[in-house]
Amino acid sequence: MAQSLHDETAPTAPDRAAIPAPAAAGAALLLAVAAVTWSKWWPYAHKLPAVAQTDSVGSPIFRPADPSGGVLRAAADFTVSYGQSVWKALLTALVIAAVIDALLPRRWLLTLLEGGRRRRGTLAGGLLALPTMMCTCCVTPIAVTMRRRGVSNASALAFWIGNPVLNPVVLVFLALTLPWHWVALRIVTGVFLVFFVTRLVARLGSGTEMDLGMTDALANESPRSGREMALKFCATFVRLAAVLVPEYLLIVFGIGIAQVWLSPSAVDTGTSAVLAALILAVLGTLLVIPTAGEVPVIQGLLQAGFGAGPVGALLVTLPAVSLPSLLMLRRAFAWRVLLALAGAVVVLGLVDAAVLGLLA
Repeated sequence: MAQSLHDETAPTAPDRAAIPAPAAAGAALLLAVAAVTWSKWWPYAHKLPAVAQTDSVGSPIFRPADPSGGVLRAAADFTVSYGQSVWKALLTALVIAAVIDALLPRRWLLTLLEGGRRRRGTLAGGLLALPTMMCTCCVTPIAVTMRRRGVSNASALAFWIGNPVLNPVVLVFLALTLPWHWVALRIVTGVFLVFFVTRLVARLGSGTEMDLGMTDALANESPRSGREMALKFCATFVRLAAVLVPEYLLIVFGIGIAQVWLSPSAVDTGTSAVLAALILAVLGTLLVIPTAGEVPVIQGLLQAGFGAGPVGALLVTLPAVSLPSLLMLRRAFAWRVLLALAGAVVVLGLVDAAVLGLLA
């Protein structure tokens, strides 16, 4: 009888200690908002007036190497400069990814982003990207965690690409520093890329796609206690940081070495417009920049005598994807999905170049 009473009452202890799903989701939202406010919203609130007064977002991150320092010194300087620009956003992304994994109930996440319909997943993923406003590399920990939690290819892709391409503050920076038709083209191209191209490309990952009909089985999570959530948060944060951050820095260092030869400014101004646009579209897809880094690069090339057409190829290709982000996401998406998306970005870059060339 004693054993029977013990068996009946034992399961109730975890239930009393568990944190209800609404409370866990609310805590996840508060932590995410606090992190984004610290790393993005508050700094942007101070930077916007300065950009409005100076018509400048800053200096291009790609700079000629100092002959006295050598290639490795140039790569180290590039890595340090890039790290200083993005460390807050990267830390925020790691925190949000850990919050999603530890605090946000999976059923709530899937309902928010999927709702049982794939089209809604693309729309929700793209719209959810607007307030986070991260660069293509910094947002990768969140995209990776989304996929691990069962979010579909389309929704996770839309969130990943939407962050750098439809960043509302960057659109304001573009409006303050470049002619209006550059901003209009960025919006049109960005909307098409985030809400339509990602849906088409996601179909290539059908072999790795999470069947939305299986979400009920995935969502059957028992509520966790506060201690369990804290341990899960720390484990996810450490795992993502240990895997992605060293890989991130190593690839960025490699880009720093290659910038001596691959920098957009290395393209000869006498190159034909078509060839220059193709080169810049490919370079823009491979190179890595911090948030809004495309603005000073475009300004610098225009001031150096490049035509608006070729330079227009960087309008979307520079922020949308990069070689580091593609490599860091190789475990979350099939290679054919990533390569198809990168190819689509190059094509859209060429379309932008053609449109801006005609308008010029």
